[in-house]
Amino acid sequence: MLGWPLTVSAAGWADGCRSGGLRGRGRLLAGLLGGLLDGLIVVGLVCITSIALNEQVFYFARYLIVAVPALLLVIAGIWLWPRPSSRLGKVARIAILAGLALFALGDALEAIGIWGWSWNGSGRYVVTDQSLAQTHELGRLGSGLGELTLVVGVLLVIATVAQRRGNSRR
Repeated sequence: MLGWPLTVSAAGWADGCRSGGLRGRGRLLAGLLGGLLDGLIVVGLVCITSIALNEQVFYFARYLIVAVPALLLVIAGIWLWPRPSSRLGKVARIAILAGLALFALGDALEAIGIWGWSWNGSGRYVVTDQSLAQTHELGRLGSGLGELTLVVGVLLVIATVAQRRGNSRR
């Protein structure tokens, strides 16, 4: 997840050629927000690994530390990232924002569903609440689909930039 704010900011900058892009305070705000979200994830992970927590609380905090900044990033992307003028750019923007939303939702579901599992003391996890365990598994699926959609969106952004560079050389 680290680096995605920079990817979204860079994609918005690359799109600025035709759609106006972020200027002045908007670009500064996007950069600061991206750095803040990256820092929040790192600080959160350091904090929860330095505190002695039971396993469920640890995993709950770990999933939540990723889900909350990802959701904030989706909101910031919708608000700050200008709508591109090209069709490929529009699809890339939608793919990145949808991927981030799926990723955030998946991690939030995993955080909720972790309470359906418990450590039985003899070296393995057992299901204590079937519906919460299924919620956890659904969250894992959502996170995986979100990551895949993000990768596709980034590849589309790269294709958009390559297409623009090809058009500008002609």
